Amino acid sequence: MNPIALPRHRPLPMRRQLLQALGLPQGNLLLLLLHSPTCPHCRTIEAQLQERRSLWEAWGTQVAVLYEGGEGIAVLCLDFRGCFMDGWTLVHPDEVDWHEIEETVRWVAIQEPECGTCSVDPVWEEKD
Repeated sequence: MNPIALPRHRPLPMRRQLLQALGLPQGNLLLLLLHSPTCPHCRTIEAQLQERRSLWEAWGTQVAVLYEGGEGIAVLCLDFRGCFMDGWTLVHPDEVDWHEIEETVRWVAIQEPECGTCSVDPVWEEKD
């Protein structure tokens, strides 16, 4: 996965229109932009996403998938204000780093509302 070079903690243009179009209330959002519902690789990514969805929703993060018809794949994480917090692009057949996405979703859901001005990247020590 390649990081998206957008400034963090800045409102994503068209965020309100995006949430309205998706029929979602304002809140944290993990958005996947996949290129085609008929692509086997995109279907696999969406299935893997659905396996993780309930955990992220328990943290207050909504999950949405859009098929945008391009050639690449993008993953965007927005906070409850609609600000871009992190994101990545992929090209087929790159694998999605679900661990990195999960850490970011958790950071935005748990840490970020506490601070709002924080710019520290998420770091956790996992305990077995």
